[in-house]
Amino acid sequence: RLSDPVVLTVSEPGDKVYLADSKTLLRLGLSIDQTALLPDALIVDIGQDPPTFWIIEAVATDGPVTEDRRRALLRWAAVQRIPDGSCQFLSAFGSRNSPPARRRLKDIAAGTYAWYADEPGNELAWYEL
Repeated sequence: RLSDPVVLTVSEPGDKVYLADSKTLLRLGLSIDQTALLPDALIVDIGQDPPTFWIIEAVATDGPVTEDRRRALLRWAAVQRIPDGSCQFLSAFGSRNSPPARRRLKDIAAGTYAWYADEPGNELAWYEL
C-alpha cells in the first residue's frame, strides 16, 4: 500500500514520544501535544506526491479512529500545515474476532481503514457511498 514509508513516531508508554522521534518531528516542523492528541503511530509515505501521512491507532483495548478523533487529528494536521487531503487514517486491530474489533468496529469513522494483524494482506475500507 505504501511505496516509500517513513516512520515519524510511535507512541511509547511513559515518555509517549521517543526522543529520536521528537527530534525528527522538530526538524520537519511538526509537533505533537502529548497531553491532548497523541496518535499511536505516524507514518509518511514520501513515495507519493504530495506525501501521504498515515495516522494509526492501535486498538488493543479501545481507541479506533472515530469521527471525533478523525476531526481532532485533521485539526492537528491543519496546524502542522498538512493538507487534510494528504491524511489517511487506520485503526489496527489484533484480529477481526478480537473483543475490541467486535465492540468498536461500528465506531470507525467514514473515510478510514481498518487492518488486522492476523490478516496482514487485507484491509477494510469504510467510506460513504
